[in-house]
Amino acid sequence: MSWIGVLVLVVVGGIVLLQLNIFLQSKRMVGRPAPAVGDSAVPEGGWELIYFHSPRCGPCRSMTPVIEELAREGEPVISVDISRDLESARKYNVRATPTTILVQDGKIAKVLLGPQSPKKLKSLLVNAAG
Repeated sequence: MSWIGVLVLVVVGGIVLLQLNIFLQSKRMVGRPAPAVGDSAVPEGGWELIYFHSPRCGPCRSMTPVIEELAREGEPVISVDISRDLESARKYNVRATPTTILVQDGKIAKVLLGPQSPKKLKSLLVNAAG
């Protein structure tokens, strides 16, 4: 194997390990108490969906209209632009956008990384509502 092949293998391996680390960190958040986002407190007895996004993120631009539609339908959704509220992203250990977090009874119940389909989000909300 040439040195170029070894270099490519090392770079690809590093990228895979970085992505795996992001995934594992997000899964470790499940079950922890949910910190407040901005000025809003997390409801104790209910649930809410927190959507972390960035205006420069391509997948976020396709998912944001879906989140905005859910909010217009009256679903408890908080949209957090991490370029404006980096502190909330740090509290939730957000390392990639889009990240969607379901909070139930004041605890992180589910963390979804990457873009989600409208069908999956609605299913998540139906299950959370009971």
